[in-house]
Amino acid sequence: MAHAMLHAWLILTGAADLNESHGRARYAAVRRLSPVVLGRDLDVYRGADRRSVRAPNPAYAPDNDQPKTLVRKVRDRAAVAHDDIARWPGSLRPVGYDFGEPIPCPTY
Repeated sequence: MAHAMLHAWLILTGAADLNESHGRARYAAVRRLSPVVLGRDLDVYRGADRRSVRAPNPAYAPDNDQPKTLVRKVRDRAAVAHDDIARWPGSLRPVGYDFGEPIPCPTY
């Protein structure tokens, strides 16, 4: 429920639209809400799970116009993955998480 309500809040407040509902505004909200929802702080930022590194350019030769190196993005395994933030909070709850008593919700 917290996941869906966060989408609704981001859209209704204008912090994000339907195409940007997993962007920077979501990360800010996840940082703010995680202490209450998950019981712990999350120091997460959009793009932190990837970093830029320089790699040799296979097309480079001293006599051509190609750069000697190219910038590549690589995963930072120590960072929280974007996929986990996109599925927050369920993706970051520990195994065996106590959800408490079920809340009855009558339906048709």
